[in-house]
Amino acid sequence: LDVVAGLEVEPALGVNQLDEAAEARAAGWTGPVWVLGYTPHARLADGLDLGVEFTVYDTVTMGILDRLGRVRGLPAPCHLKLETGTYRQGVAGEDLDRFLAIFASSPGLRLAGVSTHFANIEDTTDHAFARGQLDCFRTLLGRVRAAGFASAVPHVACSAAVLAMPETSFGCARVGIG
Repeated sequence: LDVVAGLEVEPALGVNQLDEAAEARAAGWTGPVWVLGYTPHARLADGLDLGVEFTVYDTVTMGILDRLGRVRGLPAPCHLKLETGTYRQGVAGEDLDRFLAIFASSPGLRLAGVSTHFANIEDTTDHAFARGQLDCFRTLLGRVRAAGFASAVPHVACSAAVLAMPETSFGCARVGIG
């Protein structure tokens, strides 16, 4: 087990698409697989069959996963993507409480992780914008924790962030391009 922000978690494989998760399973990977990109609604059940954890940032996907989790009798593990300045597939701070309430009232969902994406950390030597994103993420993560989701694994650091701003790792890094 690895320790992430004081939590014990298994090493996980992060992939962008569900097809990559299927390839990992076919190759023998039995650990957690986190699908970080978009999954079409029609394929969410396939992902649960593979035992993957989905990134979510919209209530429609959450509703489908909640229903699937209830039918299966096993909550669908989800990673809530937070908007911190990239403005692509994330939950804005003003909407966070609504999303956390959905998790709290949905027995077919489990908040497994919380993430964000840096807008330009690899494109510049001035990391002021990325530092602002990290500050925003920390604030939003504090709200997630205060809402009772202390076990949700934070993951923020990409390859460039690990090198340029090690404090982004929270003990966990997504080093796909690296």
